[in-house]
Amino acid sequence: MTLELPVPAPINNRQLATETNPKALKAWLVSLPPSNLLETGRAIYDALTTLNRTRLDADERIKLLEHYQVSIDMLDAPLEAVYGSATLPVRDKAKQVGLLARNLQLELLNGYKLLLNERANARFSMGQKHVPSLIQRLYLSYHKLMWVCCKGYAPVPPGVWSEVHTLFRYVIQHKLIDAPSNVSAISTIGGLYKQMLLLFLVDPYRYSPQDLDKIQDLIRSYGMAAQFQPLGVATNPAGFFMVRMDEDAPPAFLGQRPIDVVPQTTILLDTIDLAKILHKAQNTVEQKLPNATDKPKALAWLDLLRQVTRQWSIAPKRVFQRMRANSRVQVTGGLRTATYYLNGGKPLLQPISLDMDLSPDSDEIAVHDMPAHHAQHVRERYSAPDEWVVLNESAGGYALRLAPIPQHGLYRIGDIVGLRPIHSESWMVGAVRWVQTVDNAEALEIGVQIITASGQAAMVKPTIAHPGDTFQPSLLLPEVTALKQAPMIAAPHGTYSPQRELSVFTYDGEHLVRATRLHEQTVGYDLFEYGPA
Repeated sequence: MTLELPVPAPINNRQLATETNPKALKAWLVSLPPSNLLETGRAIYDALTTLNRTRLDADERIKLLEHYQVSIDMLDAPLEAVYGSATLPVRDKAKQVGLLARNLQLELLNGYKLLLNERANARFSMGQKHVPSLIQRLYLSYHKLMWVCCKGYAPVPPGVWSEVHTLFRYVIQHKLIDAPSNVSAISTIGGLYKQMLLLFLVDPYRYSPQDLDKIQDLIRSYGMAAQFQPLGVATNPAGFFMVRMDEDAPPAFLGQRPIDVVPQTTILLDTIDLAKILHKAQNTVEQKLPNATDKPKALAWLDLLRQVTRQWSIAPKRVFQRMRANSRVQVTGGLRTATYYLNGGKPLLQPISLDMDLSPDSDEIAVHDMPAHHAQHVRERYSAPDEWVVLNESAGGYALRLAPIPQHGLYRIGDIVGLRPIHSESWMVGAVRWVQTVDNAEALEIGVQIITASGQAAMVKPTIAHPGDTFQPSLLLPEVTALKQAPMIAAPHGTYSPQRELSVFTYDGEHLVRATRLHEQTVGYDLFEYGPA
């Protein structure tokens, strides 16, 4: 097949100001101020954009691209530190930095695509000897672009998956899957393609940035256990995912094979051996768990292993069918704010006095009325609910859209939220399961799973605590008999420990309970059953 990846058209009839001397370009790139990320990144982006629209000999272009590559690689970590924040909606600087990081990778891709189109279609074999290394370099940039999108909860730009798949069809035809030979297996062309496929099979918008880093480590360590197979191999769909190389889309669970699939442009990704390795890793963690020095951390790692194993083994089934909707709801972000609104929009147990130097994570406990000016100060510490549009709804939760952004609250995967229909007085308790920015980060979409239809505000503190530890805002969740769900507590992350004794403070007074069984632990909360102490 002839390879013709889309590239920007050269600009004619115009004198373009771009540096084409490799030594002078290197000197200019080194002189850019590393402390000003946006200024430096935009200068590199502008220069590279101009270069990609200038007619140049391939040998000249590749020397210049090498210098741009080094400079952009050096910006990767500081850029990711800004756009990789887990808090959404994205603030102005993070939004600008995330867009810049994506644009830098897109222009690098344009440069390498220009080279590859010329070299792959060269008449003589000398020009084609660089093709494997160019394809690998392209896949590195494609992978980095997808990583930037995942960490910033942004959609992959249109056309990118189509280019990735088209390139792999060329790779299969020319037997280049294991090339180049001087790199590790996971860094070969086939290894990089597997990394991209596996990353999107876990549904990356459902994970916090910290968990995404761990998933990336799992892919790099064990991703080569996944195998490419022809379409007719799968007899049982479990563990097989379909890659349609004629579409602009990530891989999908095989399931019921569509009738319009073309075998020549479709392959399978077999994850059976990968799942076996992860099951062994789970068993190892489970055996070491009783003697673990940091059990909450070990439990979180075990939970992550179980999640990715399920998603790489068989696609999760939706329990409830979603229904299209266009109603509006109010949402409050975070356990502390949700507790405040479930308590009628006032701090739990009116404090006698207010320490004006309290940290944002602390709260006050007392049983008497507070002065009016102190009450006003407390109200200002809690953001107002945001008004979201319901995209669709099921018995298990909602897909919601917030536009324009930002408004009031901040939202993370793994945060408790309070949710209620407009004009309703009752708050439901839910958890953020996935997030994604859309419309060039001007709008935010999230998925909320409803945990319970109601909850009681409370303050919780371990009875054996460090000096200075304070009661923390929490929610007492009622028993749900129909779901065989026992009464639970949603408390700040790190509260749960097996059989830990806790003091629970509500308007009914103080009583002691004992944590019995952990249901879920996220970056925002611990959800666990409890019983009498």
